[in-house]
Amino acid sequence: MISVGSGLVAAVANASQAVINKQLTTRYPARQLIGALYLCNFLVLLPLAPFAEWRWSAEIVALHLLSVALMAVTALSASGTCSRRALPRPPPPPRP
Repeated sequence: MISVGSGLVAAVANASQAVINKQLTTRYPARQLIGALYLCNFLVLLPLAPFAEWRWSAEIVALHLLSVALMAVTALSASGTCSRRALPRPPPPPRP
């Protein structure tokens, strides 16, 4: 029963995040929001860090750096498609 409740909470959080992100990207340039959104995600998760066991190795650091690079490329690609400037312009109305 706990897993069902956790799943519902996660689904609501994910949906609300999608709505907020869509509203922000329609109001502001998407490329400028990427860093701010990642910073907000970091600040939300930071208080949970003391409750996890941390192990570090060269492979783990390399995987984290690769993950960050791929997230940046993905975010930049997605922001390009969400940008109002990336959308095609409608054709001009016909002249009478």
